[in-house]
Amino acid sequence: MGSAEEIRVRRNQLKEQYGNLYDQVLEVLQRHDPMGIGLIPDEYDLVVETVLPRLKEARTAGELRQIIYEEFIDWFSPVGATKEKKRTNHSAGPEEQYEAIAQEVWALLYREGRMDPSTNTSPPIPGSDTTRRFDDGRSPEGRSRDGRAEPGALPTTTSQAQGSYYGIPILKKPHWKWEIVLYFFIGGVASGAYTIATLAEVFGDRRHRNITRAGRYIALPCLAVSPILLIKDLGKPSRFINMMRVFKIKSPMSMGTWGLLGFSGFAALSTAAELADQGFLRGSWPTRLALLLPRRLIGRAGSFFALLVGGYTGVLLTSTAVPLWAKNKYFIGPTFISGAVSTGAAAISLALAATGHHDDELAALDETEIVALSSELTMLAAQAINSGKLADPLLRGRYSTLFLPTVGLGIILPLLAELNGLVRGHRTRAGRILTSILVLLGGLGLRWSLVYAGKYSVEDPEAYFEQTRQP
Repeated sequence: MGSAEEIRVRRNQLKEQYGNLYDQVLEVLQRHDPMGIGLIPDEYDLVVETVLPRLKEARTAGELRQIIYEEFIDWFSPVGATKEKKRTNHSAGPEEQYEAIAQEVWALLYREGRMDPSTNTSPPIPGSDTTRRFDDGRSPEGRSRDGRAEPGALPTTTSQAQGSYYGIPILKKPHWKWEIVLYFFIGGVASGAYTIATLAEVFGDRRHRNITRAGRYIALPCLAVSPILLIKDLGKPSRFINMMRVFKIKSPMSMGTWGLLGFSGFAALSTAAELADQGFLRGSWPTRLALLLPRRLIGRAGSFFALLVGGYTGVLLTSTAVPLWAKNKYFIGPTFISGAVSTGAAAISLALAATGHHDDELAALDETEIVALSSELTMLAAQAINSGKLADPLLRGRYSTLFLPTVGLGIILPLLAELNGLVRGHRTRAGRILTSILVLLGGLGLRWSLVYAGKYSVEDPEAYFEQTRQP
């Protein structure tokens, strides 16, 4: 395999030689994750480095599947095993599970103009009047002499318009379900609550002490639930543990995993310090140790990880090839951070209002929510304008019945209520509780609609080809 420096040099050479294709093929492997290793980037980098030089050997998508499968067998077999031994003693699984991967990579090669099954040169332009045929009787458009589509054929303008790659979707729909949506939401609440608690501790006075305490107490239980949801989505705990085997700054998944781990540690220390300050287990040695903790320093350091957790989920979405998410790579991250702050403030406000705290204690939270909700609304408007037709599932399609009420009742209405209270200088307890509940439901509904609308956009081939044609 070579030293780390040799691997780095070889990897850079391949990236220079193949350009965007390197990252695109890597993204396909990470998304399908045939080995179930939890999207660990460095593992699949090694496979990509051996697959790319062999692309020229493939004349059909079926041959490409075989090449990819052979490389997986080679990498995921016992070290030192002979070629014959590798065929029977490997962990790459059945060849059939690499079909969708091969089809996606084949489509990438065609779109990038890098392969033609007959000559291994640039393919014919879709819709051209070329009459050149392959040795087995197929035309460049992928149809036999009797006009039927052939398996493994190149996609054409016609096949794109019909909505698939000869019956196979161009992209595989992300498997994420309610666990990931809830993970995004709860992680955002924890992130916002902890960050606001730190701001109240650093810049506030004694009136804001309860905001700090509530924010700390809200963050830790949320973080305790988050790994459970993530592990349930991954399928087994070992995949979550695998994600901590590497640290890669350019990988949102890697950064998010380590961010969650760091945030959880600081949140636990902050909670311990708050409990000790309130006299929990007074006189015991754990309490005496907790009283020695530098609370402000811990809060500031923890807030860095809190913001990382609050925003990385949006960046994670945009790092995929899903059209709706990829199109808004500059907006979804800030949207999620704004949503984290608004839902975190709402959670603190709800907790304090429900326990009878005074209105003057919570005025700072109102101002925070106004800023966060305004920012969130602005980012959503920018996404709608930037997305164009890709926003149809949210604005006019099947998820509009969730997204539009979410924006209206979960963002706009609470924002107007907050502004009205700011002008009047007073808010009722019931009104504050209702507004907080609406903001929290809005945060959940927003993430739900964005995730599921993004999954739905994968089923629209026109959306995919429109996105990939963008410069």
